[in-house]
Amino acid sequence: MEQQEPTDNASTSFFGKFYMSGDASHSSSIEEYNSTNSELDAEDTNNSLTKSSKPSNGSILQRKYPLTRVCKERCPRAFRIFFSILLPHFLLLSIGMLCGYFITVFESPNEVSTNNDIAIRAHYIEKMSNNTIFTKRTNYDTCAEKYDDLTVSQSEHIGIKPFFDNCTDYDTIFVSKWYKETILNTTLNTMTFNWFKCLDKNYFLQATYFYKNWKKSYNIIREKYMKQEGMMKKNHEKIKIINATTSKIWLDIYDVMIPKQISTEHIMIKEKYAALLAMNEATGDIGCENNILGGAIFWFSVMTTIGYGNAVPKTNSGRGLVFSLGFVSIICFAAIIGHSSEIMLERIDDKLSRYKKLKFLTEGLPAVFLWLAMFWSWIAVYAICYLYIEKYNEAEHDSINNAFWFSYISMTTIGFGDYYLNYYDNLYSRFFLWTLTMLMGFLLLGNFALKLSLHVEKIKKQLVLSLI
Repeated sequence: MEQQEPTDNASTSFFGKFYMSGDASHSSSIEEYNSTNSELDAEDTNNSLTKSSKPSNGSILQRKYPLTRVCKERCPRAFRIFFSILLPHFLLLSIGMLCGYFITVFESPNEVSTNNDIAIRAHYIEKMSNNTIFTKRTNYDTCAEKYDDLTVSQSEHIGIKPFFDNCTDYDTIFVSKWYKETILNTTLNTMTFNWFKCLDKNYFLQATYFYKNWKKSYNIIREKYMKQEGMMKKNHEKIKIINATTSKIWLDIYDVMIPKQISTEHIMIKEKYAALLAMNEATGDIGCENNILGGAIFWFSVMTTIGYGNAVPKTNSGRGLVFSLGFVSIICFAAIIGHSSEIMLERIDDKLSRYKKLKFLTEGLPAVFLWLAMFWSWIAVYAICYLYIEKYNEAEHDSINNAFWFSYISMTTIGFGDYYLNYYDNLYSRFFLWTLTMLMGFLLLGNFALKLSLHVEKIKKQLVLSLI
């Protein structure tokens, strides 16, 4: 008998033996199975050819964004620096500006209300300084002492009445000028313009502008109430609240005693309450707007954990915003600075390692001192920018020592609050200048910390090996 040649396919050998067993009913099943297998193999082949001819998912994205594909292929390092360092940092600034807008929306009404109260006090001081009777009465004792110092012949020659008239007139002018130039200005200086601004100027000029607007508003509202018939009856509820909440000193601005038998529509009472109603309704924020860039600088100090403390949210809405989104901003800042520092360190170490003479700067103490020197150099650059760009009214802020101190407490996120970035006179160029230079300082500080941690870890391993 002829011997059959063995087949390579195990399944064919199995089915061949099965077929040889004489079961004719399985013959058609075997043929059907083989034909099905051949069809599936052909389909798999066609699918594989089709998949190989189709572009991958990455190539589809590259087709949609051809500029991104070209940049990634031709400039991989610049591409990584842009998307790993620059773009995330601009994202941080965008978060700061967005949250800064909302914090000004929440806080500016409260700040306007506080400044209106200060304007009422300034108005009271200004009115009292123009009250000649008040100033004459307060200076009678002084004039009497001056008259006693005169000799008998001088007192007989001048006369007591002309002397007191001249003395009190002179003192009246002197006191009025002193009130306006000292107490009034001091009161206006207590106004704040952190969350809204009226002019791109310093606080005192804005306060003067705000107070002038408040007086215009006060005079308009006061005249409206004076012309209103039956003013006392129509505004009974408002007057009731004023009597309950306003202190006696405000009620006594215009008249000390009003007899009860006088009609409620008497001109004295009407003038008094018209003025008080106008004080409660007048506002000086006409022509002012929310200080969005000031809010952005505040949010940047929150995000970076500097927290200068020159402005703090006082409303529940503002504090809730800092409590929620402020925490998220801090986490985003820490993650982006950490990742960007790592990418920057990798790029610079790669550059230095290409030169034999500079390769030693990539590890150990030389690397630690290199990044420390770069960080301190950047502190000096930031101090010079602060010295020559920031404009302050006080001369003590213009020294290089104070500028260097401000740069140090900012770059290290200490933020004592004795020096800070002002919220007025803001431009977009100024905002991006300060924030981007400060973020660069944080990157240098992060690289120094990374190199220091690597060096400490290396020393730690050496100590462990030496002890084993």
